[in-house]
Amino acid sequence: MKHKWITAIYGFAIGAAMIVTWIVMLVPGGTKVGLELGFHIAAELLTAALMIVAGILTLKKIKADRIWGFFSLGMLVPATLGAFVEYVVNLEWLISVSSAATFVITLLLVILNYEKLKDLTFLTLGIVLYACLNIGGEALESVIQGQVAQPLWGTLTYISLAFVSGMVLFILKVTKKRKV
Repeated sequence: MKHKWITAIYGFAIGAAMIVTWIVMLVPGGTKVGLELGFHIAAELLTAALMIVAGILTLKKIKADRIWGFFSLGMLVPATLGAFVEYVVNLEWLISVSSAATFVITLLLVILNYEKLKDLTFLTLGIVLYACLNIGGEALESVIQGQVAQPLWGTLTYISLAFVSGMVLFILKVTKKRKV
């Protein structure tokens, strides 16, 4: 990665912040974790762990750093965008602004570090994995509650695919302009 030090530190900081955030949110109130929230927390903690691992790999100059870096950044993109939307809807402005800033910084790091189609592949896989964990948890929760999950599953799947496609086109467009 071109901006190795910055990307590695960002991975550590964001990964640690995500873990601390979930500990703070879950421990004091004893929030009941259902299937949907459980899958969401799993997606968030996996993202956090991969961000930290990618940071370590980057600093140790291990060849797989690009793969894990783009995969973890891919998972972070929908996490930060989703947090932004969630907290804007709930009128929690401080965390909305921090989520938006994290989203923008993540996109900037993706754009600055992007070199090959392989990078885009792992970025897309990260986005899809994060989305599928969240969509799957929501669908399973709906099934358990006796609701019909199929329309919800289909709608969210298409929205996720549209988001991934849009991200791919956006990155290709930005990097193409930058190389000229």
